[in-house]
Amino acid sequence: MRHWRILLISIFIIAILSTSSMAAIRTVTYADSLFTPDGEYVDWNSNHIFPYFDPAMGRLISVYFSATLNATLYGEAENKAASPVQNAWMNVDTNMYVEMLNGQHLPLEVLLRVPKTGTVSVGAFDGTWDFLGPSAFNGTDANDTWDDIFYINPADVNDYVGTTPGDTFNLPAVTSAISQVRGGGSWWSIITTLAWSNATITYTYDDSRCLSGYKLDGCTGLPLSGWKIKVNNSTQEWNTTTDGNGFWRICNLENNETYTVCEVLQPGWAKTSPMGCHTVPLAGINITNINFTNQKMYCISGYKKDNCTGAPLSGWNITLQNATGATSQLTGPDGKYQFCNLKPGDYTITEEARAGYIPFSVVANPVTLNCSNITNQNFTNQKLLCINGTKINNCTKLGLDGWTVIVKNSAGVEVGRNITTGGGYWKVCDLAPDLYYASEILQPGWKNVTSLEIPVRLGCNNATDVNFRNTPLLCISGHKKNTCGQFNLSNWTIVLTNSLGGAMSALTNETGYYQFCGLPPGIYNLSEESKEGWSLVSAPQQVTLNCSNTSGMDFVNSECCGSSLKINKTADFGPSPANPAGVNQAINYTIIVENAGNETLYQVNVTDDKLGLREQIASLLPGEFRIFNARYVVAEIDLCGNITNIAWANATDPCSKAFHVSASWSVPTNYTAAIEIDKRADVSSARIGDVINYTYTVTNTGDVNLSGLKIEDDRLGLIDERV
Repeated sequence: MRHWRILLISIFIIAILSTSSMAAIRTVTYADSLFTPDGEYVDWNSNHIFPYFDPAMGRLISVYFSATLNATLYGEAENKAASPVQNAWMNVDTNMYVEMLNGQHLPLEVLLRVPKTGTVSVGAFDGTWDFLGPSAFNGTDANDTWDDIFYINPADVNDYVGTTPGDTFNLPAVTSAISQVRGGGSWWSIITTLAWSNATITYTYDDSRCLSGYKLDGCTGLPLSGWKIKVNNSTQEWNTTTDGNGFWRICNLENNETYTVCEVLQPGWAKTSPMGCHTVPLAGINITNINFTNQKMYCISGYKKDNCTGAPLSGWNITLQNATGATSQLTGPDGKYQFCNLKPGDYTITEEARAGYIPFSVVANPVTLNCSNITNQNFTNQKLLCINGTKINNCTKLGLDGWTVIVKNSAGVEVGRNITTGGGYWKVCDLAPDLYYASEILQPGWKNVTSLEIPVRLGCNNATDVNFRNTPLLCISGHKKNTCGQFNLSNWTIVLTNSLGGAMSALTNETGYYQFCGLPPGIYNLSEESKEGWSLVSAPQQVTLNCSNTSGMDFVNSECCGSSLKINKTADFGPSPANPAGVNQAINYTIIVENAGNETLYQVNVTDDKLGLREQIASLLPGEFRIFNARYVVAEIDLCGNITNIAWANATDPCSKAFHVSASWSVPTNYTAAIEIDKRADVSSARIGDVINYTYTVTNTGDVNLSGLKIEDDRLGLIDERV
């Protein structure tokens, strides 16, 4: 079969040679080896490496590839069994395939065997595992094989045509093997398989007098396809188009002629090399590398955008400049600008400046144009904004003119100020988005309601209604008066407290007048100092300041002259001995507390410890009295004397003078203490030697408990003293 393939190749070559006297069929062969000369342990994977066919050499007609598989076996085996083995041998089935570029496999197989033919007999295990002696056998074997593949179909042949001189490709070679010892069931074995491979590839090609070259991008070095190439001599013109690799070739040209080779320039491109056409003499051999290099013309583009909204900004002038000149254009409705037909180099791109805008981001100049269009060279602008508001009287809700408002940025630097006018209106403009602080300068006689400094975050819109509210500071006034003749009282301290607990004080003047000023609207309380000998008659209620001063907040006092407190206590027993109380009888007491003076008494406390009385009267007007009733049950502990207890009362008059009074009541007690005794015997007569049992009965005939009872008999002596 192999010889048939070789014969077919020879016939094919002869046929080619006979088709045209102008054809020149040539071959080139390349060789490669893997792991020669000693081989590598199987299994292994590696690559046969070969160069691609250089199309500058001619037109590739066929590809012939052959490869060998060479293998050796080194084997040792020891019978582990206690009985001998007849007909033993070891073998290795070694395989390799080479994968071609189209995925086809070239398979190779080598069979190795020890012994090479026949079998061996080994004895039972001799007790030593050393692969020696009668229980072991060993040996070596070597073998090789080869096969080939031949391609003539253009679809297969073209895989081996290179695009860049010197490029190589890999043909993977993969080996595997199966080794085994046969003839017995239990073996120790060491089987070593080594393999190597040799391969060649032969390219058969036609080098019929050709002119060829490449069309290349001068920027990237990449091939340019689809370009027309024209070849002329003095009598004829030939045309071709560059392929996907940028390669072109025109063959079967007349020998010993001079040819002009030109390209047809396409729009958007400029010549780099050559600047004109090639002039090429053809004298017996192909001429290669007749190359054309072109430079594509590129574009620089970008957008003009609003930084806040991202919306396009149309009608803005953009200028492009390089070392040779400048050009400008306006951004379109989509904010886009684009400069095209530009050669690679350094450019500067600038935008016009407009009032009311500041640049947020600009193009990083210079812009270096290399081998591709440059996009997104964008300009982003920020529209400048305003902060405005009104200065308002918080009482009248009307605007306040003539107040200064200052605006500072987040770094604390003043960026603008304005004086309110036209109903308190103010405005500061030309501000970029940022955090700002608007503050007012507080004027005397006013209190701020809103914060003196208001943070304002400017985003994409003006900030409005940044308002400051102030309220005028007010006064509270009044007099200190004496009820007798309405005389005013000077040098009295008046205290003002607000709803938060803050306090201030003032002294009444010689007319009794006092005044508190500089007060913001709110709720206030007034109080006065207390002086000995004086009582308060009337005082102002809680004062609410709105939007005007409050006057007439007068205090009226009177002198304290005749304060008096009286207490009286009686009971339904006593105090006469003729009206005593006995044990368990209830005594009913009546206690009367009376304001016997001409001033109101305050915090009147009434107590009687024995009766458990604890009462308090908030106030007693002159002549007013209160009655308290209490009950007490007489106990035995009370019978040894009179029952005497005291009622107490204390109070304070308007001049802070304290009064303490008391009243007592005594109740005599009486009781009856008496006993009776009865004695009995259990017989009415007795003889000598008889026992008489006596019974004594003692009875308490009084109304109190008795203790220390002792019974004595003049004949029997002490009877009992246990009670």
